[in-house]
Amino acid sequence: MPRGEVPGALRRYRRPMLSRRLAAPLSFVLALTLAPTALAGTATDEMITCAALGAKRPGTAADTAMGDRLIDRFRAAGLQTSAEEFHMPVWKSAGTRLSIADGPGKGEVLEAQSFAYSGTGDVRAEVVDVGGASPSDFDGKDVRGKIVMVDNGGVYHRTVQVQEIMKRGGAAMVYVSASPKNLIQTGAVRWGQRPPASIPAITVGSVTGAALRARLDAGRVTLDLSVAGERVDAVGRNIIGMRKGTTYPDRYIVVAGHYDSWYAGANDNCTAVGTLLSVVEANRDVAPAYTMLYIGWDAEEPGLVGSYEWIARHQDLMPKVVLNINLEETATATFRDGVATELPAPVLTLGSSSPAMLALTTAAAASNVVLPPVVAPAFAARAVSGGIIATDIEGFYAQGVQGISTASSSPYYHTTEDTHETINTADLERVTSYIRDLTRSAQSLPPQAFQMREVPVVKVDAPAKAAAGAAVPIDITVTDPFGQPIDGDDVLVLADQRDTWAVAESSAKGLGGGRYRWTLPAGSTDADITRLRATTSTTAYLAHGFAEIDQRAGGLVKPATTCRSRRVITMHVKTRLSRTRKVRRLTVFTSAGKLRLRRTRAGYSVRLDLRRVKKGTVRVRLVARTNRGIVRQSRTYRTCAKRART
Repeated sequence: MPRGEVPGALRRYRRPMLSRRLAAPLSFVLALTLAPTALAGTATDEMITCAALGAKRPGTAADTAMGDRLIDRFRAAGLQTSAEEFHMPVWKSAGTRLSIADGPGKGEVLEAQSFAYSGTGDVRAEVVDVGGASPSDFDGKDVRGKIVMVDNGGVYHRTVQVQEIMKRGGAAMVYVSASPKNLIQTGAVRWGQRPPASIPAITVGSVTGAALRARLDAGRVTLDLSVAGERVDAVGRNIIGMRKGTTYPDRYIVVAGHYDSWYAGANDNCTAVGTLLSVVEANRDVAPAYTMLYIGWDAEEPGLVGSYEWIARHQDLMPKVVLNINLEETATATFRDGVATELPAPVLTLGSSSPAMLALTTAAAASNVVLPPVVAPAFAARAVSGGIIATDIEGFYAQGVQGISTASSSPYYHTTEDTHETINTADLERVTSYIRDLTRSAQSLPPQAFQMREVPVVKVDAPAKAAAGAAVPIDITVTDPFGQPIDGDDVLVLADQRDTWAVAESSAKGLGGGRYRWTLPAGSTDADITRLRATTSTTAYLAHGFAEIDQRAGGLVKPATTCRSRRVITMHVKTRLSRTRKVRRLTVFTSAGKLRLRRTRAGYSVRLDLRRVKKGTVRVRLVARTNRGIVRQSRTYRTCAKRART
């Protein structure tokens, strides 16, 4: 298929690539071709209302309005409703520029946008084209110090593509969108709760990409590329509606979909919002055997932030979740401006492959004339994407929870033209009917039917408390589903504070016997709760483990807000940190503003003047030389995010 054609199913990829990579699993594709149902109109109306709000990025008024609508609809259906807030970094672009640096057309400016969580800076370098950016695509190509061009519609997700480029020494990434009419597809190039990319990453339209490739065919191409931007704090909300179960009240089925979107997001993901609210309404008078949790995730687009936040926050509930039904793009696109999906494209169901899951999908399919009634396994989606599952089922799957997720695509994916006029509403209503029946048939199975684990168990052992800024050893064990130790995995550990702001990330050291050791770096943490996530990812599996450390006490400075509510901030460090530890010398560094350090009778006073600093993030590092060694601590001041309405 020519570059720039419609991205295919399994969420971002062209169908020819899907067919080649998943030749065997294609028999599992679930094409929803059922007749209209009594739900007709309900999901469509909610989809249109959702899309009319426009871009719903975390912390914005439109995002808040959509969350409020979910709250209202959940309450109207008789659900016990709550909203769980979380802080997160959102990307704020300050400008992107791409131009021809030499040769024919020198100085020509090309239309481009930065990806969320791109690296920043200026790059002038030669261009190397690596297509889909799979490892084999780099064979015989030296990308060190080069600007690397990649495709949407290749093998890997863009977050994996940039990772492949970074580890080979590339200087920047130019991503060629697959939408018609030179529409630029946006998105996140790193998950928001992780550190940003170390290189600039931008996206261009298919026409622009074709023109660059034509220049490459004629000879060398050098580009000037510039990205400016920063991460700022925002408050997101997960909206939860609960109906208590009658037979298994302490076991949970989670039915959820994200409501945030880059633009109007009619397909991604207002279709799922419509399905979710329609299923809630259809089941309002049905007494469930399991406790039902209907959830609207916020901040999926920046990196599955909302769902991972809920999973980390509710580790006590996760062993009791028997089933996760994830709603992602529950319709296909229709004709518009002479452009259509290839056939039309089917809506797929992907997820776990246990007998219980297959029985559920078969039962729901039989009642709705869905053929073939089988689930495409999650490992197939991971094989296509490069190791991730780019939707909110990922965190549940990696915790060993059985589940499924819908998935489709659109030629307008992540563009300004993903509007309600492009949606095949007949598909939307049919998929909604299927999900409704799935939620009902699940009630007939006992909890043990869902007890099939497909991924390893990752256990993170961390102290309950530690001083802010301390170096903290963390022990991790990885065992297979049968309890046998797993050695030789690359176990990546991420430490976040202020809910989802990354403070450290690196790989643990293997000790043998399924044991791994990682140390939270000294001086990396503020006075806050530190959340840890250990991840093991191979071609066969993806698994997570979580833990928390309370670091709100101890350290050099007392706990305080890390938001910049004031322009002049004073910190005090006592001479005696404890009965046996005394500060002999204090050094302070800041990334912005003016510092004044002076001795006082009790210790030290640090004055940080930010009155001439633009809003954003300021990081202060304190290093104390004591009679018992060096003590380090950091403190981060950010522009305060306003709390959302609940």
